[in-house]
Amino acid sequence: MQIALLSGAFALTGVLIAQCIVLLLARRTDRRRSDPELLKQCAKFSSAAGRFKRDISTKPREDWDFGALDMLEDASDSIDIIGTPEIERAAERLIGYVPLVLEPEVYGVDPKDARRGIYDAHREFTGAVRKYFHKPPKVYMAVPIIERPNSSGQKQLQAD
Repeated sequence: MQIALLSGAFALTGVLIAQCIVLLLARRTDRRRSDPELLKQCAKFSSAAGRFKRDISTKPREDWDFGALDMLEDASDSIDIIGTPEIERAAERLIGYVPLVLEPEVYGVDPKDARRGIYDAHREFTGAVRKYFHKPPKVYMAVPIIERPNSSGQKQLQAD
């Protein structure tokens, strides 16, 4: 009788160990499957944020391309589903600054502070994504003042 109980206990222990291994492998497979999609959505989000930043920094408001905001929203929805909490928070922070940039007078903020918030939030987002994918932190360098021709053909200094 003791031998039957002892062999049953060992069989049960073996089944539990096998189930734990299967669960661990399934999690690893799911993570590998979702990582490329997360990377794709993060790249899409960052690209849209970059387009929006470029527009708000270099163009008058009537020339802004609001299509970037649609891409930003689509990628943000995907990140909410498959992203990590850190990446989601960083994306939400950037999205939170968009109304402040679009209508600073309504929210009583300085337009420059709102733009700076977009830039800081995008840096935070990039940092969270790089950390998740085990990449070294990005080094940001100052951009020199560039010359761009205005409508009359004369060169005009432009600073970010």
